[in-house]
Amino acid sequence: HDSKYFSRTFNSHTYNYYDYIEAWSKALYVHPGTHSWFIWFRRGISLKFPKYFIKWFSEFALLPSIFPSQVVEVYSHFREKTSFDSDYRLISIVGIRFITWIVD
Repeated sequence: HDSKYFSRTFNSHTYNYYDYIEAWSKALYVHPGTHSWFIWFRRGISLKFPKYFIKWFSEFALLPSIFPSQVVEVYSHFREKTSFDSDYRLISIVGIRFITWIVD
């Protein structure tokens, strides 16, 4: 198998951890007018989320004020009984109960 070479020289781009975080944080801002994002966490997901993901989640997450009444009851009970930090409560209940949402 012969190697092939590019006809022009170029500098390849490298990406670091912070580039990845920035790309992840901005990914849902990119959408045509006819596109929505359907978001859910798979069963068994670890609830150990990095801080940048918690920040992203707080910007794009569903609002507890629009939860159906049964979910409001579960979420209220969870908030009262959990020892999770307040920043992690919503994302934890969403992960535990497999609550889905749409970002438009």
